[in-house]
Amino acid sequence: MSSAPRGISLPGLIARRAGAAALTLLLVSAVVFAITSLLPGDAAEQALGQGATPETVAALRAQFGLDRPAPIRYATWLWGLVTGDPGTSMASGLPVVATAAGGTPEVLADGSAGVLVPIRNPTRLAQAMVALAADPGARARLATLGRRRVESSFTIQRMVAEYARLYHGLLD
Repeated sequence: MSSAPRGISLPGLIARRAGAAALTLLLVSAVVFAITSLLPGDAAEQALGQGATPETVAALRAQFGLDRPAPIRYATWLWGLVTGDPGTSMASGLPVVATAAGGTPEVLADGSAGVLVPIRNPTRLAQAMVALAADPGARARLATLGRRRVESSFTIQRMVAEYARLYHGLLD
């Protein structure tokens, strides 16, 4: 006995459910994007803090594309997601400057695969970005180390193996 409703094949049911799930994800992402666009401030202001100059904030907005209209930013993000590029990162072979918050120090191997700066220190964050922008050798070295870190520690196979080890440890 099939679990599909009468008159609908199981592959058809799966296709319809997958389409509904994709539409739901699209709508949720659009709503979340719209809501965050309405909030005061933006990622550039948040990253640089209150002490940042308007010029520094404007430069970071331009770098992140935050100076473009919200619908264009959303469409760009969505197209990147559809084409397999959800954003820039170490996996893209780019150097990373980040605050030492949450799991970031682990991902950046405590600073050996990227530049870590203290949280809530916009001056140090800006200084690190400016220093990296001015040093092509450091950018290339960090990009290479970051890419190697991703390839050695964050592959699908490794993540599956780590989850399997975790689950087996919980079951034993």
